[in-house]
Amino acid sequence: MLGLSFNTVVKDCNSWYLNRAFGVSDADIDTGKQTCHIDWELQPDAREYGVKSISIVVNKIVSSIEWEVDIEGLSDDIKEILYKKGGTLKAANNKWTERVEGKIEGVIELDSTQQWNGKDWKVKVEFDFSSDGGCMPSDVEINFYTNTITVS
Repeated sequence: MLGLSFNTVVKDCNSWYLNRAFGVSDADIDTGKQTCHIDWELQPDAREYGVKSISIVVNKIVSSIEWEVDIEGLSDDIKEILYKKGGTLKAANNKWTERVEGKIEGVIELDSTQQWNGKDWKVKVEFDFSSDGGCMPSDVEINFYTNTITVS
């Protein structure tokens, strides 16, 4: 059956509960640049009399999320967890040092077809055809607590 495939890039996505996903619920993790690549398609249900319906199917979402944590007041245990999650110490004066001041920052690469912390991602599609017939995703929300990615 004929399908129409697309790859849409959404910048400035939203993510929630990254601290819980890292196992550091006491840490305040800020996210910076977030970019999502959405692989999706339109699948028509064609009949001999015409098209009965058209489904929107999201096949895959790949996201890059920059994150950072101010290390002031963090315990050594929490810092160690953040380092294991790919974080790197960046000093307050933007030079790499071993000073205690500054931030731990990193980047997460997420793929909706791969498990996160042993759980599958649930993808919710909440966009549809507009009144003028157009159709495209414009926003992505990633919830690390429920392992849900909502595309709208």
